[in-house]
Amino acid sequence: MNRIDVGGHPVHYVRAGRGEPIVFLHNGGSSHRIWTSQIEHFSKTHDVLALDLLGFGSSAKPHTDYTLPLYIEMLRDFVRQLDLNRITLVGNCMGSATALHYAMRHPEHVRCVVGVNVLSRATVLAGYAGALVRLAMRSPRAARVIGALPATGAMAKAIVAVQVKERIPPEILTHLRDRYRDPHQLRVLMSVAANMDDFAALDDVRGLPPGLRVLVLWGEDNRILPAKAGRKLCASLNPTRAITVPGGHLPMLEHPEVVNEAIASFLSPPITDYAAAP
Repeated sequence: MNRIDVGGHPVHYVRAGRGEPIVFLHNGGSSHRIWTSQIEHFSKTHDVLALDLLGFGSSAKPHTDYTLPLYIEMLRDFVRQLDLNRITLVGNCMGSATALHYAMRHPEHVRCVVGVNVLSRATVLAGYAGALVRLAMRSPRAARVIGALPATGAMAKAIVAVQVKERIPPEILTHLRDRYRDPHQLRVLMSVAANMDDFAALDDVRGLPPGLRVLVLWGEDNRILPAKAGRKLCASLNPTRAITVPGGHLPMLEHPEVVNEAIASFLSPPITDYAAAP
């Protein structure tokens, strides 16, 4: 893997292919490997970069508050250091929120955004993790206590199981379970949960900025961020295009061909603009 330093902390990423840049941002708790199929597919035509976000994967996991502004700043530094321009941002969950907020603040650097299962306060509170997130938001001390709990194999299996509706490659399944057994992973996730108010900003957006092209994909069986909550968010955001895809929280692993085709179609001109709820 490649490495850069962001705010004094090492951030790791993979890079493959040549052409216009696409930056992939994973969801909390996973790593760049959820995009394995997309990296292989799009590196044939694009310069593909997939990060391990700060606190996850092979990147540093410092003892700090994991907030949305932290990730926006991390992405900004990443784009600057690698001198990227007119990038396509593709994110899942927390990665989607980071991508959208970055694009709204730095539209001059962004060609378009693909948001898979967009994290907002409203979308996460509607799902299986809602009660835990509410507790973390109310009590940072409780979040720290839960984040210090030992990560068991049974816990890791349960967390992954609620995210996937269908079979995924066994090596990726093992990798995801190993990620949740990382002794630092729960600490980072609970910090994100405690700072979930940061992600409420998307719930208040009434229409994305003119000229910002956004595709939203939502897993129809997502139990973490339910599709019903996604439809409500899209009705407010009014993205260029919104599509429901089969699968759960990780459709890029469950149905990679469907996700690849949706992204490729959006990137290929001409694009017919329309707004539709997932």
